[in-house]
Amino acid sequence: MKALSKARKKGSRYFFIAKNVSYDTLKILKTFPIFNSGRFKSGLIINEQVCRKLIYGNLALRTIGYERNNITVGLEGYYSNELSGVKAKQVEQMTEEKEWRPIGKAEESETHNGYDIVTTIDAKIQDVAENALRICLDSNKAQHGCAVLMEVKTGYVKAIANLTKTGEHRYEERYNYAIGEKVEPGSTFKLMSLIAAMEEGVDTSVTVDITGASTTYNNRKMEDSHNLGLGRISMVKAFEISSNVGISKIITQKFNRADKSSCKKFTDRLYEMGLNEPLGLKIVGEAHPVVKNPDFRSWSNITLPWMSIGYEVALTPLQILAFYNAVANDGVKVCPQFVQEIRSNGKIIEKFDPVILNPTMCSKETAAKAKHLLECVVQNGTAKKLKNPLYKIAGKTGTAQIAQDNKGFNKKNYRASFVGYFPADNPMYSIIVIIHDPQGGKYYGGEVAAPVFKEIANKVFATKLNMQNVPVGSDTVSRQFVSTGNSSDYSLVLKSLGIPVNNLNADNKWISLAVSTNAAKNQCSANPVEVRQISNSVVPDVTGMNLKDAVYLLEKSGLKVKINGKGIIRKQSITPGAKVAKNTPIQLDLSI
Repeated sequence: MKALSKARKKGSRYFFIAKNVSYDTLKILKTFPIFNSGRFKSGLIINEQVCRKLIYGNLALRTIGYERNNITVGLEGYYSNELSGVKAKQVEQMTEEKEWRPIGKAEESETHNGYDIVTTIDAKIQDVAENALRICLDSNKAQHGCAVLMEVKTGYVKAIANLTKTGEHRYEERYNYAIGEKVEPGSTFKLMSLIAAMEEGVDTSVTVDITGASTTYNNRKMEDSHNLGLGRISMVKAFEISSNVGISKIITQKFNRADKSSCKKFTDRLYEMGLNEPLGLKIVGEAHPVVKNPDFRSWSNITLPWMSIGYEVALTPLQILAFYNAVANDGVKVCPQFVQEIRSNGKIIEKFDPVILNPTMCSKETAAKAKHLLECVVQNGTAKKLKNPLYKIAGKTGTAQIAQDNKGFNKKNYRASFVGYFPADNPMYSIIVIIHDPQGGKYYGGEVAAPVFKEIANKVFATKLNMQNVPVGSDTVSRQFVSTGNSSDYSLVLKSLGIPVNNLNADNKWISLAVSTNAAKNQCSANPVEVRQISNSVVPDVTGMNLKDAVYLLEKSGLKVKINGKGIIRKQSITPGAKVAKNTPIQLDLSI
């Protein structure tokens, strides 16, 4: 009040009280006698400001959307009209006191507040996807990457992470690579090629000779990544080991590369599968794919063999995922979707059901053969590290060289990828992971991208009880993950409970265990599903651990631990693998 009296003596017309006041504080302020008589009697002037609050931080930031420099991106850009609503029109008149006062009633016949957009994204899975992708990018010193998880039957995208390197150990969402970046897919395109061939009558039993692990097309040499020296092999084996030579020979034996009409049969099959058209996503920024045909000016006698292994074509990660998702869905291709409902005050205004792009992208017989090929990659081929005792994964690794503008390719810059689905015997989710230009010494899709797939899939399987249903005829009633922790602690507890632990290596101190129960035989057993390497020289990965183990490891590394929440460690503020100074603070976010 002293300040108010002083302002009055100075003849000040207005007195500034406060700024950035919360709505709750404002309600209390309006109860004061000096302010409870309304705007024109008390003189209280309130300037309202609309602000954005990201309750989940930057999770899926580029997909959810935002507005900067009058440009709106993501879902906010696509659904801007629905979110904005329609404002009422009010006629006002300026009084002698230089104040605006309303005249008559506002025109509200067609006005309404903005609607609520309910996305398909699961915040918990999104957090897992972003964390797994960030760890991978940082540990492999990669430039950027993306990871997308989608429901097989509906096409609902449950997680979409896009991260760009912005500094040392720093990655942020700057661009939606999953939607907007079209790239040469490399070996993940081999499935498209073989499906085209199988639809033209080629059987998986066909064989090719890959002796020497190289071949030549018009004096241009094509090589396999490793000198396998396997001689004559079947299509299944060629796909398992991702043989460039084997796949290209299967395609060029069926489709004559010197005959444009024969080549057109191949590209027509690709076009029938919709690979040359965008998905028609309800979000701004989808890139148009490039899938050549013999009428293209750039088509040559070597286009077909190189196209068969994923070069001279360009697709976005989400376009690749939609194709693999269709295989998992028995040939039914659905459109990826990010919004499931539009609501107004809790009432559903519009509901988005699954959109079928192609009910028969390929025959069910071909889809079944394709599924077998993808399962073999994980069971016997380039993705064997994804095998686990709880559920089957099917998918394909990819390792593509990155074109250096007009300078062609080198053997220093690669794009690592893995795309597939799980559980293989009852597909529920599909995932794609692409890591751009890893520089940490590894660049194969099975070594770089597949671990991200595994991390996401494991967490989804652990939390979705409907995925742990028992196969017909099985005695197993339930399966579940045990949190990551100290192997000696697990051994002690499980031993006291009489539960045997299989394949436990005493040298592996920090592990994740999966417990299987057999109700019919009243038996339980445990199997390690992950070994976590811990080093005191870098920040350890403590996600999934209990607080006791996490604090022990972090303080042993010289870090100061801050805790938020309770339960299991879901997120840590410093990326695992980073080198930091002693006494650096690190925050752990826990949830039950």
